[in-house]
Amino acid sequence: HSRPSYGAPNGAAPLHSLIPDPTLYPVDGFRRALNRALAEGGTDLLVYGGAEGHADLRAVVAERLAAEGIEATADNVVLTQGASQGISLALRLFAAPGDWVAVEEPTYHNLLAVLVGLGLRPTPVPMTPNGPDLDVLARALARPEVKAFYTMPSFHNPMGTSTSLANRRRLLEIATRHGKPVVEDAFEMDLRFEGRPVPPLAALDTHGLVIHLFSLSKSLFPGVRVGSVTTQGRALDGLKALKRTIDLSGVPAIQAAVAGFVREGAYDRHLTKLRKALRGRRDAMLAALAEEMPEGTHWTEPEGGCQVWVELPGGIETGDLLEEARRAGVLFAPGSLFNHDGRPSRCMRLTFALAGEEEIRRGVAALGQVTHARLQEGPRATRDEGTYV
Repeated sequence: HSRPSYGAPNGAAPLHSLIPDPTLYPVDGFRRALNRALAEGGTDLLVYGGAEGHADLRAVVAERLAAEGIEATADNVVLTQGASQGISLALRLFAAPGDWVAVEEPTYHNLLAVLVGLGLRPTPVPMTPNGPDLDVLARALARPEVKAFYTMPSFHNPMGTSTSLANRRRLLEIATRHGKPVVEDAFEMDLRFEGRPVPPLAALDTHGLVIHLFSLSKSLFPGVRVGSVTTQGRALDGLKALKRTIDLSGVPAIQAAVAGFVREGAYDRHLTKLRKALRGRRDAMLAALAEEMPEGTHWTEPEGGCQVWVELPGGIETGDLLEEARRAGVLFAPGSLFNHDGRPSRCMRLTFALAGEEEIRRGVAALGQVTHARLQEGPRATRDEGTYV
């Protein structure tokens, strides 16, 4: 699964990136939190911490999860190096090399890389406008070799969509019927800027099947490398043992600083600003898509997170547009990147994490020009007709 090269002319609008915009990082506030943590914690924060992470930050994460309706205490939260380590740990709990894992199609491309690295095989569950196709999911989870299901019910990456409460309840009924764990990736949980929150799967789960992943990488900044995995029972024991074998500890000083930053209200103040910025950028992107893209283009309208999924008309394979778009001054992620088999797609992911409103308008205008030009050329022979998402 090779990733496109994004070597680009200077000034190309970065609509391909989920890295949060550094101009929005709360550098000064975090520096104060770090200074305070070191002043209070001293050398205790400069030795190895426990494998499950700093106790105060685990308590802080548990409180935030409890506010979402998830039964969590500091004892059933394990801190990880971002959500990506959480994904790897959660999958290793339930699946061994050669096993299968049900995944949404399209899905997070780094998840597909993790599966390859662990010797696991993806079985795709197509995404519909209402969430994963539950009939396909039921058939997948009925297979004994399929050990778990990985899902992003809120602000799906790459689609930006969130599934309804009804879909979440049915999904859990299916998982419960087959006794299969569900890995819920809530990496953008704190980034809702519109609409009413829908309870996470972990809050609706009455059978202890959901492993909940959370991350501060997109809501605070990636370099903090703080995520969490929350679970219970035997899975929790296995998780703690596995974490100890992988790394001795996180970074106690950073974890203590994050705990203080959240406790003093600085994180929520930051989120208020960040959500406002993201909403403005989302609005700019949707308006630009409506103005610039050819008739027959469809796109999602996220209520949070940083990504929009765009489907082009006329059978255009978005991977074939990358080079022209780059020359025109815009970068995007082609849909094939998010398919388990890398097959061609007429979809693309556009993000508003890194680009400001003016850059977004400029980038979508460039994309519109490139797409219009390609449509006027007429259809090209595609590599694999009829397998578009």
